[in-house]
Amino acid sequence: DGLRRRRRRRGRRRKEKEGRRRQRQRRRRRGRAAPEAGREAGRPSEEGRRTSRRRRPVVRDDRRPPGTYPDAEGSGEFYELAAVVTDPGSDRQMIHPDLPYQSDAPLYVIFLALQDVTEKMGPTTFLVKSHTAKACEMFSGGTESKDEQLVKSDCRLATLRKGDAVLFDARMLHCGGGNDAEEGNTRAMLNFSFRNPKVNGDIGYKGSMMPGYVGAMTLRDVGEALGSYGGG
Repeated sequence: DGLRRRRRRRGRRRKEKEGRRRQRQRRRRRGRAAPEAGREAGRPSEEGRRTSRRRRPVVRDDRRPPGTYPDAEGSGEFYELAAVVTDPGSDRQMIHPDLPYQSDAPLYVIFLALQDVTEKMGPTTFLVKSHTAKACEMFSGGTESKDEQLVKSDCRLATLRKGDAVLFDARMLHCGGGNDAEEGNTRAMLNFSFRNPKVNGDIGYKGSMMPGYVGAMTLRDVGEALGSYGGG
């Protein structure tokens, strides 16, 4: 009985390993079969892919003084509280902004890591200074324009330690990476955002919030609540 159980376990492990191998092959075939469709959807061409791999980690411990983000400070509405979760085997996202370009930043977003995020887990890549009107115009152009933008962009990889946070303008170009099927791990982050009180009307996105909390709290309220826990 013990020998049969061990054989069954080995058989299951072989099947699981073979399944992961076939999954990787399917992803590679899909990437080769439709390169043009991928480019138009925000995926770089081969030249852009080679360049985009040369990425640096995000700046760590970027403690800026009060007033750095005046649009959202104090009266900025607590607009969204959700979670971003990816499992091993998850594909890479297309490069995108969360919101279309507007002259004023409509929303500031925070990703808070709930565990260490390594390169194998598909951390988010950010294209620094891609929230401007010029960058938006380049991204809206054809494949050549997008490739030029990727070649020249300062790309930052959000590898994080547990408890680290990334704050970014919702107009910034970014994408979640692929979570390695064998060496990756589940990546979970809190995703919360604050609306710019200077921007009125529809901003093009409705935040995920429980009904009772919609419009009920500001950034100042959240800060005071965290401070009440003894140092935040």
